[in-house]
Amino acid sequence: MKTLFGYGGTTKAIAKTGNWHIFDDKFTTISKDKFGNILLPSKEFKPTLSSLEITSPGISPSNPLIQKAKNLISDYDYFYKDFPFSIWITGTNGKTTTTQMIQTLLPNSEAGGNIGSPIANLDRDKIWILETSSFTLHYTKIAKPNIFILLPITPDHISWHSTFEEYE
Repeated sequence: MKTLFGYGGTTKAIAKTGNWHIFDDKFTTISKDKFGNILLPSKEFKPTLSSLEITSPGISPSNPLIQKAKNLISDYDYFYKDFPFSIWITGTNGKTTTTQMIQTLLPNSEAGGNIGSPIANLDRDKIWILETSSFTLHYTKIAKPNIFILLPITPDHISWHSTFEEYE
């Protein structure tokens, strides 16, 4: 079974392909969405039945779903084989502005990731300018950009990362 954790922008874009089991704390009963995906309460997740898990980036590593996952990847890793030329921008502040400025300067580019469209919805014939959160980077193990821009890092998101060192 293919699994999505959370039902936010990132995972909803992936879910359009159908055949997913989607676990979210908001779901109290088992149901289906318009794409035929099965929506389940988080407590129903059985890691032995899942061959792949993709998480919404905002779900922290301390979440029970993440703790139980055996085949967890980011959406970046899931789509990596189809990535066009990509530029990733990360850091504490200035990601959105920098992403938008680069997109304005580069013809045939599209902004996404944290802003604009989730990468599942981006045009693969364009250059991707991706505002990339520390949350997404935490779960990304395979995908890599052609160009990586690291803006200054200051103490932030400590409740998600646990310590500033982990955030760095």
